[in-house]
Amino acid sequence: MSRYTKSKYFIDLFAGCGGLSLGLEQAGFEPVLYNELNPSAAETYRINRSPIEYIADVHDINENLVIKHKGIDLVCGGPPCQGYSAIGIRRTHKADKQDMARNRLFNEMIRIIDLVEPKLFLFENVRGILTGKWHASGEKGDIFRDILGAFIKKLSPLYHIRWELVKSSNYR
Repeated sequence: MSRYTKSKYFIDLFAGCGGLSLGLEQAGFEPVLYNELNPSAAETYRINRSPIEYIADVHDINENLVIKHKGIDLVCGGPPCQGYSAIGIRRTHKADKQDMARNRLFNEMIRIIDLVEPKLFLFENVRGILTGKWHASGEKGDIFRDILGAFIKKLSPLYHIRWELVKSSNYR
């Protein structure tokens, strides 16, 4: 039986300085592990919380490191969104969005969810992900269809997967 039966615990991937964690903490959840590659953001996260486990690079998270968290209540994360954002489109790159490694980090989130088997997971990102294209000649929504399809393909045997566009300003 999992040790996560009475309290609400979570793992925060791509945590940034901890905005998503803060909201979850206000709802009664407690973080046990966070991942953030940016040293300044990770330090901000750490300063504002009791000591918890930290792993900088999501690629370093493996079964041996997370076995103690198997069956946790929640795995959440917001992989880097610059490649999906309509505001911050970075088209100075010579590569298509599909070729930028950070735009494929959602696969690491899927991998970790599969390892940990949380009770539920939350994937958070920007509105632009719904209409984004992997490359200039692609169709609007290519990125979202691929990401949703990857989650469904790997995780649907264990999870009911649904999505919703939420306007955060409606939640104060």
